[in-house]
Amino acid sequence: MSDTPAQKAEALFQEGFSCAQSVVQAFCERFGVPRETAARMSTAFGAGICGRAGMCGVASGALMVIGLAHGRVIATDTAARDKTYALSNEFLARFETLAHGLDCRDILGVDISTAAGKEDARASGVFEHTCPSLVGQGSRLLEELLGRA
Repeated sequence: MSDTPAQKAEALFQEGFSCAQSVVQAFCERFGVPRETAARMSTAFGAGICGRAGMCGVASGALMVIGLAHGRVIATDTAARDKTYALSNEFLARFETLAHGLDCRDILGVDISTAAGKEDARASGVFEHTCPSLVGQGSRLLEELLGRA
């Protein structure tokens, strides 16, 4: 596997994992989470959450990773919650600018929750061009934010 989390995420996506799975697996070992666990817990978040063309899996995966890094484990730890929210909101704002949206249907310009939309997406090549690029770019952004926090 490649060296940087972005390279790992891109390679995992090329293997056939979803965007969410690719991002979470690329960072999981840093937080002591086995790759198998990371792959399982992020499965439902691909293709805009269960193929519904909602929030991009890169964003969903990044939020899971931010939670692994800074999420609270004690209900009264509002500082951890606030830090997680702040980093998550910064990621979402910057990723939205980068991807021109947060939802798959907006980013891809087609509603992949429908059979016709999925076929249009395949025919246009977005799964081969747009998605891998965003997996890498989103992972680089996440790495930057984690490095600062």
